Amino acid sequence: MACTACFPSGAVWGRTKIQSEDGWSLENNPCAWGAQNPRFLLLGFSKGERQSKDILAKRHDAIPYAGFRDRLTAGLRMLTLLGEGDTLDKHIRADERDWAFGSLVRCSLAKDGRKSGTVISSSATARRYEEWRDRCTDLYLSRLPPRLQIVLMLSNDASYMKGCRERITRLHPRTREINEVAYGDGRVTWVHIVHFGGQGFNHMNSWTALADDTAGRKGRAARDAVLEALARTEVQAQD
Repeated sequence: MACTACFPSGAVWGRTKIQSEDGWSLENNPCAWGAQNPRFLLLGFSKGERQSKDILAKRHDAIPYAGFRDRLTAGLRMLTLLGEGDTLDKHIRADERDWAFGSLVRCSLAKDGRKSGTVISSSATARRYEEWRDRCTDLYLSRLPPRLQIVLMLSNDASYMKGCRERITRLHPRTREINEVAYGDGRVTWVHIVHFGGQGFNHMNSWTALADDTAGRKGRAARDAVLEALARTEVQAQD
């Protein structure tokens, strides 16, 4: 993507970086993948360490969710958005019709030089991060594609969900809470799912297995919201 909205002096894709006084930095490498008018949109926080490293040398479709696509595929199957035998890899391609992929902030964010770990939870009180997030979401999430039904957001951290919900509600004022991990306006449903990057494998496994714990409870809430959105669309199609 050719975007320099957060770089007032201009930027060279994959090379220009700005540093804020509070330890946050932004690298100009905005990306998007998949359909232009999708039914489903999957958004990460921003590109992490694996996705950003040597980005100029990477094949474009190899960048998103690198290192955890198998785990993410299992999660999407639990949500009933992928069938058995279907994989995330099959949909990250230029001629994809139903899926689109990206991140809430399309460039690469870092806190004190780190793009992974606690960077998501640290964003809750970061003013510069909010400035970049708000500008990016104004540009890319204020006008949604007409076919869009479900937006999946990686990370169900409580503070991150709260910030995202407030931001989406500002962009789409009819948005209302559906359950603890989902919100929507009757047309588009936003669902937070566990982040499958990182090392919290027990948490990921509990979420996917719908275990009898907090992670599993959030997994059930995510699946309920997805099933409700799909059922609503089916009824509208019949009408």
